[in-house]
Amino acid sequence: MFNFKHIVIIWTKCLIFFTQAKIIELPSYNVDRNAISMSGFSSGGFMTSQFHFSMSKIIMGSGIIAGGPYHCASSITLDPPNRYIHYMNQPDTMDVNLLINITKENEKQGLIDPLSYLADDKVYIIAGSQDTLIAPGTVEKTLQVYQNFTKAGNIKFEYVGSEHGFPTVNYGGECAQVNDVLMNSCNFSTAHKILNHIYGDLQSSGNSDGTLFKFNATKFSNGTEKSMHDLGLDDTAYVYVPSECENEYIVCRLHVVLHGCTQDASTIDDVFVSNAGYNEIGAANNIIMLYPQAKIMEDINPYGCWDWIGNTGPYYATNKGPHIVTIYNMMKQLTGDDLVF
Repeated sequence: MFNFKHIVIIWTKCLIFFTQAKIIELPSYNVDRNAISMSGFSSGGFMTSQFHFSMSKIIMGSGIIAGGPYHCASSITLDPPNRYIHYMNQPDTMDVNLLINITKENEKQGLIDPLSYLADDKVYIIAGSQDTLIAPGTVEKTLQVYQNFTKAGNIKFEYVGSEHGFPTVNYGGECAQVNDVLMNSCNFSTAHKILNHIYGDLQSSGNSDGTLFKFNATKFSNGTEKSMHDLGLDDTAYVYVPSECENEYIVCRLHVVLHGCTQDASTIDDVFVSNAGYNEIGAANNIIMLYPQAKIMEDINPYGCWDWIGNTGPYYATNKGPHIVTIYNMMKQLTGDDLVF
């Protein structure tokens, strides 16, 4: 017997499949070059710090959630994964003065932007007080390093009662427990707190909407002499574009969001991208959200992390770092290919 309801369900599922399967080429938008920022969780937090120090000329603010300080793995001779474990939960062995000296030496060699660009930037650092993977003390070291280069009044540090996971208002598992997608319901809007600190006077929500696009990322490793696969990065990534930003006459801001290990789209689909809370803030305040994607690959990137320990080479934490260059190339495309550092 003909069942119209079943036909509608099948048609709807097909429509959703084809809509999700569509991959676009990354467009360019009218972006304020002085309103570009970045945040990240876990390995994305480590990478945010690396990117901010390396390219502070173009980044005016950062948010670091459960992430360590710039170049923090540089003084460790252990091989991965021991290098991960050492600095994630043994912060007392981390020499902040050594890290500051390494940072200043990188500046002298032109491997990072002049450190003076960090002085007026806004920085929001968040540590999980119950985090058993990234010790709160490791995140405190991030604060200590930034305090040497950024004005004290521009830095905020906050503890959240969470285990290792990205704190949200109401999405994810229990706040003080680890879950598969590493997103914790903590009645805490990480996205709004970070973005409001960076930009100021933001609406937490509104009637505006936008579109989440999946785009072809294969070309963005140009300049690294490696393919996205060789770098442990995904061939596709995401960008959320508020509706008003589709109008070429409206100037919008840009925020780059970096997921943590095992939160890549190849592992949990768009769970992090769609539920971290950034898109709603972006829609209400005309902030484009860029979501580059690492990818779990055996022997190359077994946990789908951003490189904060040197897997991609000795310049991983500089303006020559392959992951940093790849993200930068995406930002150039979004801003019209005239973003320079």
